[in-house]
Amino acid sequence: MTDLAWVPLGQLVTIAGGGTPQRDNPSYFGGDIPWVTPKDMKTSHLSGSQIRITDLGLRESATKLVPANSVLIVVRSGVLKHSIPVAINRVPVALNQDMKALTAGPKVDPEYLAHFLRAAAPTILTWVRATTADNFPIEKLRSLEVPLPDLPKQRRIADILDRADALRAKRRKSLVQLDGLNHSLFRTMFGGEKYEHGSWPLVTVGEFATTITKGTTPTTLGFAFAPRGIPFIRVLNLFGGGVDEKIDARYISRDVHLTLARSIIKPGDVLISIAGTVGRVGLVGNRYAEMNCNQAVAIIRTNGDRVLGEFLAYWLMSASAQRQMRGAQVTATVTNLSLGQLRSMRLRLPPMHWQSAFVDRTAQTERIRALGSRSMIQLDSLFYSLQRGAFVGQL
Repeated sequence: MTDLAWVPLGQLVTIAGGGTPQRDNPSYFGGDIPWVTPKDMKTSHLSGSQIRITDLGLRESATKLVPANSVLIVVRSGVLKHSIPVAINRVPVALNQDMKALTAGPKVDPEYLAHFLRAAAPTILTWVRATTADNFPIEKLRSLEVPLPDLPKQRRIADILDRADALRAKRRKSLVQLDGLNHSLFRTMFGGEKYEHGSWPLVTVGEFATTITKGTTPTTLGFAFAPRGIPFIRVLNLFGGGVDEKIDARYISRDVHLTLARSIIKPGDVLISIAGTVGRVGLVGNRYAEMNCNQAVAIIRTNGDRVLGEFLAYWLMSASAQRQMRGAQVTATVTNLSLGQLRSMRLRLPPMHWQSAFVDRTAQTERIRALGSRSMIQLDSLFYSLQRGAFVGQL
């Protein structure tokens, strides 16, 4: 696209900001006008908002009505630490002061511009200033140069990127549905009155667990974290019934790991959060070697004779177990669940052949999920390749 002009954004759009009606005036809120804030910016197209304001709220505040098909961008928010939310409003909206609306002039297509701004996110993120709230200078945005083919080509590029992004959205949706499938299967096999009041023996977690323990934060004992080594698990690493050690990754050395021997995590263990956010569960898969954890994470280990780890993990995520945890929580400086309370939690224990049947079925789902995840990676790679090519004349 070197033969085409790169035009400063400020010459292509009209930029408008927003404001907040007086919060303590109820006559300003609850009307028909969508009032968009960064919390609404979780999709590429907006037709509404969490909060709506009245005509009076619009007239008597700094916010203004933005025409449909403007490009909305977050300019002040904590989210700017890692991403630049961009969306197009399908209906007229008002904005709060953390947003800007870019209303396209005759030379630029709004869909094309939205895609360009998403592609330019790495550049925009370098502008972000961490002051009282993360933000970036609007003058930088005005001066951002946009590659400008003719309008038909802009629309063709936007259409190609829209189609590729729609494929990614469908794949993400299917993966979310797969996440819910195993929970649905668990409820079908082990939920309801038949299970809660059935003939299977009622046992406590402590009766079948060979180990119930928790970890320690190394720094409280004078040890330091390491740049690499043994993954150190905290509550935020328990995600979707599994363990993702790469979320805000922390590591300890092998020597520290062996010193903290009580909380060595092994494949097959079930982890559960017991402080702060209580009840997040993660099953440690076979792909992991050893890990360790802090005091907000409990480790439950079984020998597999009476309870399979997969069954236990899904039971801990069930409504029955979560109700028991909520009833047992103690609130001090943080909400917490003691190891004794964890040991005393009660469940009806299905025969091993029932547990094995459940595990076999979940394994089938996991195989499908693995294929879907690989497909998602390929679709992401395709999209970003198209996105890079779109704005350097290769699409």
